[in-house]
Amino acid sequence: MPSNVLLITDGVTNVFTLSQNADSNSVLVSINGTTQQPSTAYSVVGNQLTFLETPLVTDLVEVRFLAASIIYAANPIFINT
Repeated sequence: MPSNVLLITDGVTNVFTLSQNADSNSVLVSINGTTQQPSTAYSVVGNQLTFLETPLVTDLVEVRFLAASIIYAANPIFINT
């Protein structure tokens, strides 16, 4: 699975299909090198990334998939790896 994706913008489209399922907590989105704020600038549900404001045709949009997970347990056991 790719860890970075560059999106091609057309100045009209504000919904993009990602290569894998994600949510707003598992991606880092930047436009022209500026990190975007989840829920304020974009949302992610499944494999759909939706911008609240349509990126310009000249914008460079990068999506980074973060490799982190959290496991909740009643009696957690921590193991050093």
